[in-house]
Amino acid sequence: MQQVQYLTVEADHQGRRLDNFLIGRFNNLPKSLLYRIIRRGEVRVNKRRVKQDYRLQTGDNIRIPPLQIASSGPPVIPQKVLDTVKQGILYLDDHVVVVNKPSGLAVHSGSGLAYGLIEVMQRLFPDRKPQLVHRLDRETSGCLLLAFNMPALMELNRQFKEREISKVYLALLHGHLETSTTVDLPLSVATKQGERHVYPNLDQGGKPSRTDFERLVSVREATLVRAHPLTGRTHQIRVHAVAMGHALLGDKRYGERGDNLRMRHQYGLRRLFLHAESVSWVHPKSHETVVVRAPLDSELENVLLKLGTRHGDEKMKKILIKLKSGGKDVG
Repeated sequence: MQQVQYLTVEADHQGRRLDNFLIGRFNNLPKSLLYRIIRRGEVRVNKRRVKQDYRLQTGDNIRIPPLQIASSGPPVIPQKVLDTVKQGILYLDDHVVVVNKPSGLAVHSGSGLAYGLIEVMQRLFPDRKPQLVHRLDRETSGCLLLAFNMPALMELNRQFKEREISKVYLALLHGHLETSTTVDLPLSVATKQGERHVYPNLDQGGKPSRTDFERLVSVREATLVRAHPLTGRTHQIRVHAVAMGHALLGDKRYGERGDNLRMRHQYGLRRLFLHAESVSWVHPKSHETVVVRAPLDSELENVLLKLGTRHGDEKMKKILIKLKSGGKDVG
């Protein structure tokens, strides 16, 4: 039996039917169960009962009751995973926690996964019922924000909806990006072979999407950038990078296989080079601005070190020194 869950509707699900959203999110549960809990009013949207055909709005807060999932008991979470996540806590108080999510760990269970980061955090904080404020792709590492109580969750959801929360990512792009740039390109989502695939869509159905790319340094084969998504679409940074002609290195879905293999063999890059470097928000209790930064993991750090060493690029080495430490600012 799971705990009560609270899900925040992201912009990509704007206009989606509630039943279809839940079926996609809980695809390991019978559809009959999901329709039954909607019909009984056990699923609440913004604290209200709704029908199965309710059209979701960005920022909606969905309450999911404890769900009985066929299993032999609570998921077995390896101690190494618990330790890694615990050591990755970057900010912690009575209302909010920020964790440096490791690459390869999904944010929640489902789709054949017995556990995700939310289940790990609920195991680490059994009396505080942490809830996700936003999401990161499974392969993306870095800052992930969670709330410990409903007032904090609702306020942070509001800040996300109003685009008052800022997230900044580090990404390594294929090729030489000449200058900093902004990509303003509408995006749509399609499902292919059971997986969500995002593509540019200039027609009426495309949702406005904008990303600022700040060029930090280029070497012969790659460019390190800071990416600031001004909207929050699924895979936005990855698809906008492809639209520029500079796919993220290590991106198995949208990148070039040959480029990824070369980076793997020459520099040891075995994952998507996308890291949520920082997140900033106004604290729901103190009303102070909080900025939290997550250090790069050793794999990404070593890739940059090898790139800088091989090409004799001192600027890359200097930037790497600045990126090695995380931290937080409050005030």
